[in-house]
Formats: sequence, structure tokens, C-alpha cells
Amino acid sequence: MPSNVEIKARLRDRAGVQARAEALSAEKAWLIRQEDVFFKSPKAA
Repeated sequence: MPSNVEIKARLRDRAGVQARAEALSAEKAWLIRQEDVFFKSPKAA
């Protein structure tokens, strides 16, 4: 079953990490452009 995994981290070797992820995946990596929107909440954690 396909899934999307989002990880936010600093990388020293982005190309190496991408190559490893593609080796573990059935598909080649692709870029998903998105815009994150944050809302102020009185109950924010």
C-alpha cells in the first residue's frame, strides 16, 4: 500500500539519503510542493 512519509531534518548528504530511500522504495522519489499553514490556537500543545 503506498504511503507518504514526511521527515523534517537537516541532511549532510541529501543525494545519498535520496538514493537510499529510492533503493528501499518501489518508485523513484519525486518532489511534492506544498504550503504549510499554521493557525493560532488557545489549546496548542
